[in-house]
Amino acid sequence: MTDLSRASPPDDGVARRTILAGAAWSIPVIATATVAPAASASGTLALAFNQASYTGTACSTITGAYVTATTDGSPTVGASITVSASADLTFETGGPSITGITDTDGRFFLPGLRMGPSPVIGSMTATAPGSAGVATVTTQAGASAFGYFGGNSTPRDAINVPAGSTNVYSDWFLTPEGKLIAANSGATIATGIASVGKNEANSWVGFTRRGVC
Repeated sequence: MTDLSRASPPDDGVARRTILAGAAWSIPVIATATVAPAASASGTLALAFNQASYTGTACSTITGAYVTATTDGSPTVGASITVSASADLTFETGGPSITGITDTDGRFFLPGLRMGPSPVIGSMTATAPGSAGVATVTTQAGASAFGYFGGNSTPRDAINVPAGSTNVYSDWFLTPEGKLIAANSGATIATGIASVGKNEANSWVGFTRRGVC
């Protein structure tokens, strides 16, 4: 009769120890593979205008501008964004700033941006908690207006002309305040002048207004 009490342990006991030993070494590898992708994601909100710069004419309105919010490259829905404009710029809704929520594409579309009366380089700034984006806004001079006159192009006596004025053509003078006046009579021809040009051959003076919105 065979003595069962002295029989060799079954092979499955050795196999179990081998499997457990292998499992103990494999656990750290699995954990590391799971944590690595999470460490690479920053979760930082980024704001960007659809253009790096915008240009408009004095007293006109810029339309179609918007801000896009993304997180790790993906659109951020429902982000609260405030956009503030610099001096001489206002939104059609009133005031130099506006706050809105991004749509399903992560975009916040801005109302029309009204340009000021004078040529200037300004900006728009978009802000959200921990993030900001900036775009340049350039206001160009408005449309030119022209005055026509004939006569001698020789400058006349500067009677009734403020000190510091510049002779433009014949008896027309441009004051330091941007007023175009006629000498002798002192009559005001135009105000809010940004620049003046002349064409002696055709006897006319052209001037660009600073603009009055």
